[in-house]
Amino acid sequence: KNTLRNNTMYNNIYNFMSWDSDYNDIDTSNTVNGKPIYYLINKSDEIIDSSTNAGTVYLIDCNNITIRDLNLTQNGFGVLLSGTNNSKIENIKALNNIYGIVAVNSNNNIVCNSIASSNEYYGVLIGETSNCTLENISSELNYYGISIKYSYSKNIFFNINAWLCLNCNTN
Repeated sequence: KNTLRNNTMYNNIYNFMSWDSDYNDIDTSNTVNGKPIYYLINKSDEIIDSSTNAGTVYLIDCNNITIRDLNLTQNGFGVLLSGTNNSKIENIKALNNIYGIVAVNSNNNIVCNSIASSNEYYGVLIGETSNCTLENISSELNYYGISIKYSYSKNIFFNINAWLCLNCNTN
């Protein structure tokens, strides 16, 4: 378990990224370009919106979390859901990250009315999920626009705009 406190990451190509979701102890005293890192573990029924001024959002084993109205730039992940269920990502701009919006091992989530563009690899990556809904997503100028990997049951897609990417996977 890693602990991060009072760290300032500013004006890097990518400020912050955690590859493992093994319950790191990371609080909002850590900032990326002046905005706090939200790294939530085992939380339920919360809203992370523009009033939080979040710079990047990680949800690990969470339930019923809403992330909305944020601009998330220059990090490893704009938004990462790992083992997170029944949550909603809406009106997010995930730009110039390595990965824009990622949901892995997470079920019954909605990603809507969002832009995931100019990220190094994935605009949106849905992996090992079931019952994920993507609606009104713009994913441009990424290596992969939208990628669905090893997902189960049904996933639902509406009004997806994934163009000008080098290798777009939309199903």
